[in-house]
Amino acid sequence: MLVRCFAQIAPTYELLLAARIVTGLFGGVIGAIGMAIVTDIFEINQRGRVFGFTQMGFSASQVLGIPIGLWLAEKWGWNSPFYVIVVIAGLMGVIMFMKLQPVTGHLALQKGQGSNALPHLWNT
Repeated sequence: MLVRCFAQIAPTYELLLAARIVTGLFGGVIGAIGMAIVTDIFEINQRGRVFGFTQMGFSASQVLGIPIGLWLAEKWGWNSPFYVIVVIAGLMGVIMFMKLQPVTGHLALQKGQGSNALPHLWNT
């Protein structure tokens, strides 16, 4: 998240490009990690609803982000949407740091299966 905030306020093109590359490297994996966390935390009868709610958030951000960003840019200047992203990301980071507990339930299951991933892949 820190890299993403830095990408929003980078003073030069080179720093912006470097921050976007790092964001892209980790951003591609976050969807799969989110699905794995939902699978670990929620019972099977709740997962469909939770997956739907999670995907709704991704879709809503893509549909609503452009109009809101354009409105902010028109009202306060072209760089205001980027500063809003920095503020929201900072607040969310503080809230997550204070409120979220570690997700370690999957580690107990993994120890019982051994360290070799091939039998797990075969069973899957």
